[in-house]
Amino acid sequence: MPLRKVTSLLLLVVFPLALIAADAPESAKALVRAHGKVQLNGAESPSTMALFSGDWVQTQTDSVANIIAEGSSVLVMPNAAVKFQGNLVELGHGDVVVSTSRGLAAKADEVTVRPTAQKDAKYEIAENDSTVVIAARKGDLTVTEGDQTSTVQEGEQSTRSRRKRGGAVPAASGAPISGKTAGIIAGAAGAAAVGAVLATTGNKHCPPQLSPSKPGNGPQQCP
Repeated sequence: MPLRKVTSLLLLVVFPLALIAADAPESAKALVRAHGKVQLNGAESPSTMALFSGDWVQTQTDSVANIIAEGSSVLVMPNAAVKFQGNLVELGHGDVVVSTSRGLAAKADEVTVRPTAQKDAKYEIAENDSTVVIAARKGDLTVTEGDQTSTVQEGEQSTRSRRKRGGAVPAASGAPISGKTAGIIAGAAGAAAVGAVLATTGNKHCPPQLSPSKPGNGPQQCP
């Protein structure tokens, strides 16, 4: 049996999820739970699999994935690609929702986002061909782009223009999918998974307003 599958079984049977980082085999950093057809490093993933630093998780139009690490979870929305790097997730394209009490950061293009305070936080980051959108659902966010740092306050969102093109995973065309549309577009399993996770985001869940004609907009208040 491949090492990755053996590790997955050990993590599920022996170790509580809260202790993954401390007790799992050294290179295993998290678990990924797939709902629908999800690819792990280009190959179809089983429903649960160990995740190693450097692994890519990619969803299809009718699927979602949940990355579970110590103190953090990352909901990978339909039509998205994410590279897991331990203390950071790198967005190739699409939309992710990050819930963390450990300051898990996310990067899209040349924009890095992390919770301002080391406490429970929830945020969404989305990327398409021309823009990156950051939305603070719970807690303030620190956004770093080059040598510039700014803050997105809880309940606000900010849109940035992309600086580079291409990469390991091709960018998807069209706008990323957010909470209000995910349940409609995803299949039954995907919709249920999205609904279960997004049910905890509270009322302040405004979808990214991706507007290529207005790049670089400052923070906007959620309705």
